[in-house]
Amino acid sequence: MNRRQFLAVSSAVSSALLLGSCASTTNRYQLPEALVKPDDKLALTNLSIVDVQTGTIRRENCILIQQGRIAQLFTKEDWPSVQADREIDLQGGYVMPGLINAHCHMTAPCSIAVSPAALFSYKRQVERNAEECIKHGVTTVRDMLSVADWVSGVQWLQERMDRGKIAGPRIMRSVAIDINNGYGDMLTNFSTWESWHNVGSIKEARKAVRSSAAGGADAIKLFQQETKLLLPCNDMPLMDKEMVAAVCDEAAKCGLPVAMHHMEIGGLGKGLYGGVNTLEHMVCDAPVPEEALEKLISQGTYVVPTISIPYGYVFPVRGDENWGTESTDFYNNLRSDTLQGFLGEFCEPVFVEGGMDFCRKFSDPDSYEKHHLIPWLCPSIFNAYANQGVANIKALYEAGVKMGCGNDGGVPFVFPGNIGFEMVLLEEAGLQTTDILKMATINNAHIIGMENDLGTVESPKIADLAVFPDNPLETASNALKPSMVLQAGRVVFQA
Repeated sequence: MNRRQFLAVSSAVSSALLLGSCASTTNRYQLPEALVKPDDKLALTNLSIVDVQTGTIRRENCILIQQGRIAQLFTKEDWPSVQADREIDLQGGYVMPGLINAHCHMTAPCSIAVSPAALFSYKRQVERNAEECIKHGVTTVRDMLSVADWVSGVQWLQERMDRGKIAGPRIMRSVAIDINNGYGDMLTNFSTWESWHNVGSIKEARKAVRSSAAGGADAIKLFQQETKLLLPCNDMPLMDKEMVAAVCDEAAKCGLPVAMHHMEIGGLGKGLYGGVNTLEHMVCDAPVPEEALEKLISQGTYVVPTISIPYGYVFPVRGDENWGTESTDFYNNLRSDTLQGFLGEFCEPVFVEGGMDFCRKFSDPDSYEKHHLIPWLCPSIFNAYANQGVANIKALYEAGVKMGCGNDGGVPFVFPGNIGFEMVLLEEAGLQTTDILKMATINNAHIIGMENDLGTVESPKIADLAVFPDNPLETASNALKPSMVLQAGRVVFQA
C-alpha cells in the first residue's frame, strides 16, 4: 500500500469512527445570558477606547450600541442626553476592536494524537477551537483550509454556531486550488471537493474559481511550496505563473481575493506576477530582493507572516546550518517553557498528552531518519523560518509593506484563538506595538473585505469589541487575556 492509498483508507476509517460519537472530555463553554434585547440600547461606560489607526486613546470614554452596531461614541458628560436601556461599567477597561485572525484552520486539532480517544474527541476539539477564539478576543477568522470536513468541517462548525450550540467567531471561508499531483492530492484525503480543487489546466483552474464562488467561498487559496514541506513525501509539482495569473483574473471577476502560501523566493515571484491579494507565511530561503519589496508596496499586496510557525516547528536536524542559532534557540526554549500550558489552555486532554509526546519524540534528530506512517513537517525549512524568515519579516516591515496578522492556528502547537501570542512574537521580532494592533484589526479587516464593518471602534461599525484590563498600546502581552468580549453587540465572554 503506497502512502496516498494509506491516507485515503485512514481517512475513511477515521470518518466512520467520528460519525459514531464524540466523547466530550471538558465542560462546554456557556454563553452569558443576553443582557439586553436585540433592539435595546446598551451603553458601555468608564472605559478607554484604543484607536488602532492612530495608536492613541480616544477622547470619548463611552460607547452606545444598538442592533449589534456602534451607534455613538460619547463622553460621560454627555450621559444625561443618552437614552440607554442598560449600562455596563467597564471599570476603566481598554476597548479594542474584536481581534481578527487572518490565517488559521478552524477544524484542525492544534496537536498530534494517534489513538481512538483522539478520534472520538476530534469534534469536541473543533468546537473548542471556536470557543477559545471568543474567550481570547478573536471575533472573526479567515479559515485557510477546512480539514476533516466530511464530518466536522467549517460548514458543520458554522451550523453549530448559528444554532447557538457553541460560541465562536465569524468565519470567512477559503477554498484551495492546486495543480494535479501537488500537495492538494495528499491533503484532499483530509478534505472534500468543497474545500480543495485539483486542476490540470488553466481552463480547469478558472472553472474551479467559479465553482468556489458559487459555493459561497470568501477567498481562494493557492499553494506554492518549492522546498519539501512534509516528510517523507517527495517534491511535488507547482502551478506555473500563468495559471496563478489566470486564477487571480477569474477570482477578481467573481469578487474574491486570492491568498498564496509561499516560503521561497520563487513563490513570492509567482504571487507578484499573478497579482495575488495576500502572501501567506514568509520567504525563508533568501533575503527578499529590493525589487520584490518595491512590487509588494506598489501593488498593495498584504503579507501575513505567521511568525508563530517557528515556535511550533524548530527542531534539531543533523547538519542543518539553521539549527543551533540564537533564533532557533529562542523559539525552541520558548516552546519548552510554554507548550504544555498552551495545550492545556486550548486543547482537549487527549491532544495535550499526544502533543507533548510527539514534541518529545521529534526533539530527537534520529526521528527524521525513520519511516513514519503519518507525514510530519520537515523541520529544516522551519529552522530557516526562524532565521532568514524572521529577518525578512523585519525587512518587509521596515520597508513599509502592508501586513496582516494570522498565526496558522490549527496546525500542531498553534491555536486559532491565540492570536495575542502571535502579536507578542511580532513585538519580540522588533515590530512596533501600535503597528501590530493595526495588523490584527483594521489591516485584517481590509484583507477580508470588511473594513467598513470591522477593525475600528467607530459608528456605525459592527460592535465586535474586546475589553482588556491593561493598555494594549503599551505592550502586545496586554492583549492576551480579555476581561469581556462582545460580538455584534452581545456579551459573549466575561472573565
